[in-house]
Amino acid sequence: MPVGPVYLLFDDGTRAFLHVDPDAQGTYGTHRGTLSLADIRRAELGSALTTNIGARVRVLRPSLEDLLMRVRRKTQIVYPKDAGFALLKLGIRPGDRVFETGSGSGAMTIALAWAVSPYGRVVTYEREEAFLRLARENVARAGFADVVDFVHADASRAIAGGPYDAAFVDVREPWAVLAPLRAALRPGAPVAFLLPTTNQVQELLRELQVGFADLEVLEILHRYYKPNPARLRPEDRMTAHTGYLVFARREVEGWEKGEVSLPGKEAET
Repeated sequence: MPVGPVYLLFDDGTRAFLHVDPDAQGTYGTHRGTLSLADIRRAELGSALTTNIGARVRVLRPSLEDLLMRVRRKTQIVYPKDAGFALLKLGIRPGDRVFETGSGSGAMTIALAWAVSPYGRVVTYEREEAFLRLARENVARAGFADVVDFVHADASRAIAGGPYDAAFVDVREPWAVLAPLRAALRPGAPVAFLLPTTNQVQELLRELQVGFADLEVLEILHRYYKPNPARLRPEDRMTAHTGYLVFARREVEGWEKGEVSLPGKEAET
């Protein structure tokens, strides 16, 4: 029974996304007629309904991409192409504790919460109170409020709640948070940074030379194709540059001092 985010796929191929409250009443107006909100609420996911003018619509569970692209936003969001690859590189699993700074509108927070659910935790820092409030609302609408802690704070000053299994950083000057971030991460833990310009990437790479290892920089371009079997070709528009992804790992203990730890033995130099 769809309560919360719902994905509607109409008989003409168009789509709609809405959030259904547990006590929703009235109707939902579409270009293909109206639907009873009570009927949507009672429908099973994977079933079909009919509008008041006879159009058919599928009632489906939204994907993670649907949740990210339909957040209410006051800031640029992390696009699914970047969020998805970041989740893979960070290796986040259910039960992990993940740190984020730069909550923004909460799109990446939703992706992180989706990955750690139902047993893990996301702790997200945001300096702007208005952004934090919006992120909290978007995460709640997506159904992940129970696994996210929102903190109105500047991560460059201190990061509480560690140790963390992974981190995602989306702030203008990420090098300013490296010292507290390193202290908050488990040894070897992965971290991802998203930056819009090359000069920011260069500055970050310089600062990552100490305390971090396994550096990578990449950009993802995303192009859809028109799904016509007779005339398959690219869409006229594509999602090109949205940002550069930088990946690193928190250095392991003792590495920079030349120490090697063996199981059951004291560290050697």
